[in-house]
Amino acid sequence: MSGLAAVLTGSSYETISIPHGGRWGYIDTSGRYVVEPQYSSADSFNNGLAKVKTLEGKEAYIDTAGKVVWSQP
Repeated sequence: MSGLAAVLTGSSYETISIPHGGRWGYIDTSGRYVVEPQYSSADSFNNGLAKVKTLEGKEAYIDTAGKVVWSQP
């Protein structure tokens, strides 16, 4: 368990699509952003990595500091 939670910001309740401003990021247990909202989707961390999708539609894996450790070419 990483102690981080994926959160969605800037969306409406009707839709969570990116054209309406939604961005995913991660907060710690105090509610502070560890990874700023910048993804179109974000999974939970597992073994220190989380799968995310960039705004360009590419899949990537990030570590708990937000560093990309792998991304689609």
